[in-house]
Amino acid sequence: MIGIDQYPNNVTAADSVGNIIIHDLSRITKTKLASRQTIARFKRSDDRIRQRMASKYGRIQRNRTNWLLHNVSRNLLNHATKNRFGIVVERITGIGTVNSSVVVWR
Repeated sequence: MIGIDQYPNNVTAADSVGNIIIHDLSRITKTKLASRQTIARFKRSDDRIRQRMASKYGRIQRNRTNWLLHNVSRNLLNHATKNRFGIVVERITGIGTVNSSVVVWR
């Protein structure tokens, strides 16, 4: 089994053999910050141009974020399938409540 825990800047996975895998997600935070700063620099008074630029840099940010998350999940799945492990992820619905449930994927 592989247990996966997600934090704001990393994803930590531990398997039943004792291996711990930590994937750094700080590049996502940096990408979002850079995109926001780039959009904030445009001071045109034309709403159409400002909307087009915000759309462009929002798309770039989304694509880079999805690419990084895809690589993390692909690496975790490759590790799980290579070692024939199941994946355990915590259920994050109702995260503010006291009860925390666990979902098992096989």
